[in-house]
Amino acid sequence: MNQLHIKKGQPYPLGASSIRSNAINFSMVNNSQDDCGIILYDKKTQTQKRIPFDSSHRLGNICCMTIEGLTAESCEYNYYIGEQILTDTYAKRIYGNEKWGSETPVVSISLNLTGRKQLLYIFHIRTVSFIVFMFVVLPDIPLQK
Repeated sequence: MNQLHIKKGQPYPLGASSIRSNAINFSMVNNSQDDCGIILYDKKTQTQKRIPFDSSHRLGNICCMTIEGLTAESCEYNYYIGEQILTDTYAKRIYGNEKWGSETPVVSISLNLTGRKQLLYIFHIRTVSFIVFMFVVLPDIPLQK
């Protein structure tokens, strides 16, 4: 990364936005009192740099700064709060895991239970995660008049 100049930022829009050809505004919400900031990843050198939001870059629970000397093509970023690394929820594109692996198998099982009750399980299996969706259809119960 070239020489970076950190300036006061704009609180909105939240997320990262290019404001000039060589400047990016970063803005995030931090509802905690923990330290927070930006982790910049230099695409060229594969290095990273933590830049904290200090008190001069806070407006209530919104932290914002403009970093000059930075282009969207030269780096990637995450936010951090304390020791937790966060993906920008306002990001327009997220890099990483572009190759998702083999086709995901889907298994559906439908069981007929007594009466008109039916239980449906859908097993959605990914490489690590196992998610079960359950739908229960109950019998029609007539309304009392």
